[in-house]
Amino acid sequence: MIDGPGMFGWFGHAFFLFASLLGTGLLLVVFIALAILLARFMLVATKAAQLYVDKNAPASIDTPATTAASNAATPTTPLPKRPKTP
Repeated sequence: MIDGPGMFGWFGHAFFLFASLLGTGLLLVVFIALAILLARFMLVATKAAQLYVDKNAPASIDTPATTAASNAATPTTPLPKRPKTP
């Protein structure tokens, strides 16, 4: 049986206390950084998904779809010719 402060004395207790506090702080920083990165990823992914849906959504039933025939029937005016440059 060991009497007294133990095998390492007060210095060992102080060293292990400091090491455990440092390790706990490091783990806390890592978990906070991972939470921030996850939240940022989710925000970016949500915005990207919304842009994709907006771009590739099918035409709604309320609006008439434009077809090639309706575009061909629309009269267009020709563009004016540009003068040739020397």
